[in-house]
Amino acid sequence: MESAKLHIKNMICPRCIYVVEKELSALGAEVLQIDKGYALILRESSISNHKINTRLKEFGFELMWNPDDLLIEKIKIGIYDYINHLEEEINEERLSHHISKFVGKNYNALSKLFSRKENETIENYYIKLRLERVKELLNYSELSLSEIATKLGYSSVHYLSNQFKRVNGFSVSEYKNRIKKRDKIYQSIEEAVNRLCNDGYTHKCRRKENYIEVDDRLILPDAVKIIETHIFGKTQVLHAVEAEDGLRGLLLDEYPRHASGRGLLLEQYSNKVMSNGVA
Repeated sequence: MESAKLHIKNMICPRCIYVVEKELSALGAEVLQIDKGYALILRESSISNHKINTRLKEFGFELMWNPDDLLIEKIKIGIYDYINHLEEEINEERLSHHISKFVGKNYNALSKLFSRKENETIENYYIKLRLERVKELLNYSELSLSEIATKLGYSSVHYLSNQFKRVNGFSVSEYKNRIKKRDKIYQSIEEAVNRLCNDGYTHKCRRKENYIEVDDRLILPDAVKIIETHIFGKTQVLHAVEAEDGLRGLLLDEYPRHASGRGLLLEQYSNKVMSNGVA
């Protein structure tokens, strides 16, 4: 047995940690310690980094070695930490000051690195991550939009609503309607397909190697988002998907090949890009 410290991309929240820990254990590794961004494990020599990385990529995670990548991941964890502080009403400092203190480096240097590597600013990433938290609260809490705005430090409901629509391309009301449709229970796949076709999801999609095939063209998974997910029986999942160009279609899929973390992954589908569900 040998010990190893793994630096893991996109593992920035408790739900992500849960999935990664389950998958590492399923591979036969003993997880000694795990937190946002890393895991300390004991493993046999047969459990290689390549094997771990291949398994984690099925769930939207991957191993990191490059120092710049490690630094960027720490910035992302710091942003997640900042949003948590907003919710707990213990954050009275600016985002830039919090990130600089959290990472231990000059903010201007961090900002330049982040923009160069991620093709977006720290501020834009923060806006999107905070809006994802808004979606989670709309999904799983009974808070009103006004209460959510206060909880996450928005200056007003109007500001939150405008930013939500500008970034996501649809309003809060439209998103709530999507939640209602997504949570609807259908007796059969045929019933769900008929309703979704009436809503404009008329193109047939299927997996093809590392792409999503829509009609006669191939689309990269990162360019496709899951709008709704409906589960049937023990193995089948129906996704209503939308490409960046507005094309809408249906993808009949199976559960991830590995059982551990399965239910949690399905819970995340509606807020994740297709790459997290494509092997």
